[in-house]
Amino acid sequence: MNIIRIVGIVLLRRPNLAVVATSLWCMLIFTASAQPHLRISSDDTLDLILRKTAHAAVYAVLCILASMTAAQEGQLSERSLRIGALASVAYAITDELHQLTVAGRHGSPIDVVIDAMGVLLGTAVLRRTGMLHA
Repeated sequence: MNIIRIVGIVLLRRPNLAVVATSLWCMLIFTASAQPHLRISSDDTLDLILRKTAHAAVYAVLCILASMTAAQEGQLSERSLRIGALASVAYAITDELHQLTVAGRHGSPIDVVIDAMGVLLGTAVLRRTGMLHA
């Protein structure tokens, strides 16, 4: 948790950096989603487990970054956490729609649910750091 707290403090003190970090993370997600026939492992079961775990982890990070971007006056609040979470789930939906246009990929409502679970993990991590202000 210490590294998340340190990064969070830096991003809260430099809002423009939070915007850049969030934008770059979204570009990383978009780029990965644009890869046709994306596989992590040649073993089908392991590939499925790793891809779904990656979905959750990637969106946990997005939620943390988006929440930092939504923070006002260097204060992370429940409001900024809700905005970050909603923005992250909205991005998950658009990501799945994007995958419908990529050969060898398909959009899935189940993946949006997995992404939303990652978003919940991101909110839990931020709450655990003790950085939220009333």
